[in-house]
Amino acid sequence: MIDRFAFGAHGMERSFSSAPIESVSVPMWVVKASTLLLFDTMPCHEELAEKGLLVRLQEGIFCIFVSHQWLGTFHPDPTGEQLRVLQDTLRNLMRGEQIGTDITLEFWLQSVRLSEMHRSKLKDAYIWLDWLSIPQQDAGRGNRNPADELGQVVESTPSTSVGSVEGPAGQANVEFPTVLVTAADKVEFVLPMHWLDNPPQDGAFSYTKDREVVLRVMEKALRAKLRLLKDTKKWNLYRYYMARYDILLGQPCRQRSPEEFQRDFRFESLASARGMTPMACAALSGDANMVSQLCDAQLDVDRFIGTLPEVYIMESLTPLMLTMWLGWRCHKVANALLERRANANATTAVGGEHVLSFCKTPAAVDLLVQHRADVNRQQGGHFKLPPITSACGRSAPTSVIAALLKHGADVNPRRGAAACNHPFVGVAYRWTMSESSTEVAKLLLDARADVNAQRHGSGIGRLGELTCRGLVMLRGSKAPKVSQFFAEWSTTPLGFACFFGAEELVELLLEAKADCELRNARGRTPLQLTQSAAVLNVLHRHQTTFSI
Repeated sequence: MIDRFAFGAHGMERSFSSAPIESVSVPMWVVKASTLLLFDTMPCHEELAEKGLLVRLQEGIFCIFVSHQWLGTFHPDPTGEQLRVLQDTLRNLMRGEQIGTDITLEFWLQSVRLSEMHRSKLKDAYIWLDWLSIPQQDAGRGNRNPADELGQVVESTPSTSVGSVEGPAGQANVEFPTVLVTAADKVEFVLPMHWLDNPPQDGAFSYTKDREVVLRVMEKALRAKLRLLKDTKKWNLYRYYMARYDILLGQPCRQRSPEEFQRDFRFESLASARGMTPMACAALSGDANMVSQLCDAQLDVDRFIGTLPEVYIMESLTPLMLTMWLGWRCHKVANALLERRANANATTAVGGEHVLSFCKTPAAVDLLVQHRADVNRQQGGHFKLPPITSACGRSAPTSVIAALLKHGADVNPRRGAAACNHPFVGVAYRWTMSESSTEVAKLLLDARADVNAQRHGSGIGRLGELTCRGLVMLRGSKAPKVSQFFAEWSTTPLGFACFFGAEELVELLLEAKADCELRNARGRTPLQLTQSAAVLNVLHRHQTTFSI
């Protein structure tokens, strides 16, 4: 089964640098997309080289970077299943089909569309994919290491932007919107927020020595990024990457002196700093001693940092939220913040996401509850989502959801401005991006989550629903997906699973006696919300079995 593909593109637009690609000892090899469409199986690098089908990356080449899941130990795609999905996706795009847009991306910025210029480039595009582009260990590569070659690529490839996502006037662009492919008919631009907390040292490597090489590559890339941000005076982003430096490289979190802290993070004044504040930098960098010193200096422990859309921080967060989400490996920081009265019930301004929803470990949940965090709090923001729903929407680990349930989280919340406050909404939305989705869904079912629950928005939520229903009536399937979501959000968990194309969740809910015929406020059943062929097949099988 195809879990996921991710695309990025080199050559769409240039940013920061116009320097030509430097000559390197190990070239970066790519394959013409039109050639890839002719393959019946996925050949390795050596086979392509022998046939003369590899092309060295050059300035001006439009190149698509493909990241994929390996389905075998010795071959990434033994049956050719992933290759067929990739080929069908490329053909669909070349024929003029548009790429969908993830609702988070649409909500915070706007729809991302392939321009005619970019579409025309697809026919002459080249593909970079590890099995095709890198010499393989078991295919005669000798002592050459693909991770070493990756380092050459990092040093030699100019800075690029992948189809910048244009936001409202005055809002920063987001670079590298990823194209996620889970089936040939389910292709979306997404914000890969779940990738932010996956440093190399936590990855699984077939060759253990590659971890050290990749960490060296990461260090080079981070240093280059910091130099660039310093030169362009993008201080908030500079401070963000400086704060994450040690964690991303698997190094112990540094405990800086006040002088070192102010120098490293380029603060002229600690008291008047805005955006990525000193408290946020200390918390995110794992510097518990500095957190205490800043509190002693009367700096606000709960001051929001502002948005950083370039790294997918789309809402203002408190230092405690940042710590629970991205700084959780340095557990002393959370203790230091809470000892200084950080608000354990803080919520974001728009979504109303509770601090608990950012947790990555059950110990973090326990700690917050010890400091009076309310696992059923629904206050703040426009949507007033309960912590368990937001946690599911953030792909929280199964252990975190279990901890919330242990402390009494309600799996059937009743109130709130949003009709999407049921935890199954978050599970359905993140189904294809979370490895724990199946286990979390089973936990909710074991906790007696109502599989036929329907909610209706109130206040601003109701106003938004009616507005989106009007837009969908006017534009139909061409309406932005986020508008379609709000228009249909009075549906059931099964309806959300169908809407987001979560076929395995559809099967689980049907087994749990979810009703296929329940209609939402627009009179539409889950079947009518389905946009995926795979989900349609599941529903049709169920209806056939039920009829028999």
